[in-house]
Amino acid sequence: MEPPSSVLVAVIFFYINYAATDRGDYIGCYKFKEDVLNTHTGQSVDVCLSACEQVYYKYALIGNESTCFCGNDPGFKIGLDSCDTPCPKNETQKCGGDNVASVYDTEV
Repeated sequence: MEPPSSVLVAVIFFYINYAATDRGDYIGCYKFKEDVLNTHTGQSVDVCLSACEQVYYKYALIGNESTCFCGNDPGFKIGLDSCDTPCPKNETQKCGGDNVASVYDTEV
């Protein structure tokens, strides 16, 4: 017995929408705020995104070389050149700088 075509269409629609999300979009370089949750150190952007998604925060912030923070307000946007530290786990990604964070949208 084949599934009804409406179920198949719904599954395809869900997959296309999930695959097209902007999870992990880089939104800029920000100065830290006080109300962020520190999760781990030595992480990549992907690990930080997953950690922040699990606790339902909108933003994953990586700063001070590789410390992961989670928050719903990224802070104060500053120039991109301040977030020039490469991530230790993936040097093509930026992990903020001294007291500044590279901020990524978790899509939560």
